[in-house]
Amino acid sequence: MNCESTEATVADLTLTANCSSFESKFGPSLPEIFPQALYGDYFYYSTGDYYLNSTYIQDLLVIMYAANYTDFEELTRTWRTINVSIGALHVHGVPKNDSEFGTACRYSEGGVDRALYTRIDCQVKRDHGTFGTSFLGALPDVDDVGGIPSAFLGNYFPRFKQESVADLDISVITPRDLQRFYQVYMITKDTQTKLPVRRQMSVKVIAVQLSTGFIAVFALLILFNCLGGIAYGLLMLQNHEAMASVPQSKLDWLMQPIIARTLRSLGYQLPMPSIPTGAQAEKRWPLKADMKRAQLEGAVYDTTWAWHTQSSPDVTPLSPEFPNKMVEPLHPSTFSMAGSQQVARA
Repeated sequence: MNCESTEATVADLTLTANCSSFESKFGPSLPEIFPQALYGDYFYYSTGDYYLNSTYIQDLLVIMYAANYTDFEELTRTWRTINVSIGALHVHGVPKNDSEFGTACRYSEGGVDRALYTRIDCQVKRDHGTFGTSFLGALPDVDDVGGIPSAFLGNYFPRFKQESVADLDISVITPRDLQRFYQVYMITKDTQTKLPVRRQMSVKVIAVQLSTGFIAVFALLILFNCLGGIAYGLLMLQNHEAMASVPQSKLDWLMQPIIARTLRSLGYQLPMPSIPTGAQAEKRWPLKADMKRAQLEGAVYDTTWAWHTQSSPDVTPLSPEFPNKMVEPLHPSTFSMAGSQQVARA
């Protein structure tokens, strides 16, 4: 089945006063819209419309079918080649005659608001020896040609009328739609004896695929991450005491060099707790960072200890009874400001 399509095209349609036939009523524009109606061996049409009153049809749908037959076969008594034309015409704003129904005289003389048509022209051929037995093969349509446009109208008119009643844009029946419905209709309408035939089909399925290289690199990254996590866990288990003494905040890290620099300049070292005896004698004392910070914040420093001869600075924890060093300063000093004499204690 080889086809040529005519996509949606606007037509300049004017209805004549002669309503003796469909061809005469639509005559001036029919050679453009559907020329096969004038030159085909067979021509049939089917119409459906939605009208608002006795003088106005809002939307009109016309399905046209024409065919020319060649290559007659005596054995099967049928034609092997058919040139088929199928058209769909949508007309909006058609003048109406109230006295006529079912004929071309239903439409009055004059112009229409607008008209749009699509068409497909196909050649249908039945190959020789396709099934071996001619009787079992599919036969092209020969006799019931008038049933084809009626079947088209029965399929598309319900949607057409719903859209017209709702005053929506009418869906265009594309040439592809005309071809598909014709094929389905011709295959199913006269099927009586099934003859299954095995055929090889190629199906294209869209699937997301990953390259082997990408999978290999991604697997290596995951492996390295797992190994790194295992190594980090073992390191933490083996050196948990040392890790406990590492400063835990930015303030702790800032205090480390200040304390070390101050003590080195004075020639002293901070006292370390004594090593416990017994079962823990072989283990190094774990001085945690929070303990260092507590000692630093809770210590009381004498400003004169640097000139003493003691071996270590007087660093003692602040007892609850000891006065607040921020409230009771140890060494008062005085200084003067312009315009007034003030005493400051430090």
